Amino acid sequence: MLYFEYIAIKGENIMITFRPPEDMEKELNRLSKETHRPKSYYLREALGEYLEKQRKIQKAVSLYEEHLKSGDQGVSWEDVQKKAGLLEDD
Repeated sequence: MLYFEYIAIKGENIMITFRPPEDMEKELNRLSKETHRPKSYYLREALGEYLEKQRKIQKAVSLYEEHLKSGDQGVSWEDVQKKAGLLEDD
């Protein structure tokens, strides 16, 4: 069983219990040992990346819903993704 701290937006620390599959735990242990970084570092990084990805997905869905409501048929899916920050502008 792995434990790590996550600092919430309000500055409060909360403890989260994480039980990875055995193969994932072995890989995390190996990575932690080789890089001399705590396991919590990789869990925070992974959670941060996941939350950022979910934020972008929700923004894209919201923008797409706005587009559908507007009745405007002139915006491509690529433009929606660019506006949501999922693709870089050319």
